[in-house]
Amino acid sequence: MKLKVFLSFLLLINVHLCFAANILSYGEENVTTLGIKGDGLTDNTKLLSQIVKTHKNLYFPRGTYLFKALVISQSDVSIRGDGIGLTILKSSGLVNDHLLTLIDSQNINISSLTMDGGGDLMPKPPKGDGASCLTISRGTSKVVLKSVQFKNAFNKQVTVLGSAVDFTDCSFSGSSKINQDLDGIHLYGGTKRLIAIKVLNCKFENLTRSGVYSDILVKNVQISR
Repeated sequence: MKLKVFLSFLLLINVHLCFAANILSYGEENVTTLGIKGDGLTDNTKLLSQIVKTHKNLYFPRGTYLFKALVISQSDVSIRGDGIGLTILKSSGLVNDHLLTLIDSQNINISSLTMDGGGDLMPKPPKGDGASCLTISRGTSKVVLKSVQFKNAFNKQVTVLGSAVDFTDCSFSGSSKINQDLDGIHLYGGTKRLIAIKVLNCKFENLTRSGVYSDILVKNVQISR
């Protein structure tokens, strides 16, 4: 009898731990309850574009979520997945669109997921500069990226024009369909200097030009492993 009770207790603990990884943080919303599908087949672009205008704390459980050219223009946004390779945000188009663009936003947190630019699906490399997995535009600041994998975008996995951007425990790898000017992070800025960019404990591979590339004058850029 005691053995049965003990085994039942262990079973309850195991079930609890299995569900613990999917527990929502305060204020988070599971995107699948809002109609988003992570089946790797459905194009979620239209619905997700509407959701990011009204919801700020989004949780993507494990799955592959297809969309393209998503724009976030509000502040205090959090996007979290179940882990690199488990939650995959992937481009659904065969055209040269950025997967996600942040415009005039502050306090953005993205963590525990993979962003796939879909370059492996395109029939041929685009002309000129290719689209990025993530574009952080001018006017955007205080962006924290933790445990995010960026891959399969043409030329630049991440394009940064904003300031105060932290990359921690991230990885960057290029598309096998293009072999020139592949960057992990490309720092832009024109006449405005980029300020406070941190790249900590990140991994770069299959990049033909550089892990972190800048063709402008920048201030306070910290890179460490």
